[in-house]
Amino acid sequence: MLLMDVTVTQVGKGAKCSVMVFENSDALAMWLAAWGVDMSLWGKDGNKTAVDLWLELQHGDCILQGPPPLRVVRVVQVVIQQEGKVLIEGAQEMGDGRLRSRRFFPAEKMKPGEPPAAAALRCLREELGVALEQVVILSEGGAQTEKGDSPSYPGLQTEYHFVEVAARIRGLSDQDFWHENLAHTLNDPVKRHHWTWVQADRNA
Repeated sequence: MLLMDVTVTQVGKGAKCSVMVFENSDALAMWLAAWGVDMSLWGKDGNKTAVDLWLELQHGDCILQGPPPLRVVRVVQVVIQQEGKVLIEGAQEMGDGRLRSRRFFPAEKMKPGEPPAAAALRCLREELGVALEQVVILSEGGAQTEKGDSPSYPGLQTEYHFVEVAARIRGLSDQDFWHENLAHTLNDPVKRHHWTWVQADRNA
């Protein structure tokens, strides 16, 4: 009965895993629970929910392989240095008012086929309010892969493919600041981001 809500597509010839597609967030949660993913902490203390994960899947922000469940995310990280300091995200305010502690470079999940530089520009526009003409892309690094427990969805194994983009932003404040997340109106659970400058040797 569980798989009646799930469409399975094989990934390549002879692949050992499948990309999972779910009709709704309830079907997703049922499948995860059936494979032993403990979701008791989801939606608490800044963690995201099964609805958030389902929306990520719908928007192409990640894919879910399995079984067993493995979330796969392509992420661009934007490194912005200014006067010996580097910009990091210190906190997120969720739509329901919860605060989520962070310590990461500005980052954005890449859409299918989206170049890293394009994802970086989208990140800067949505999360920092930076216009295209303010941005100078300095360099783009090679991809690095990490695998482990998801900080957003505790208990869900996640494979991250990171690409680092260095950028210079003209006119960016040298003070810590909050900025409304423009993607929040498009069902992104994060309402606004807090940005802070730290010494470059203490970066994320």
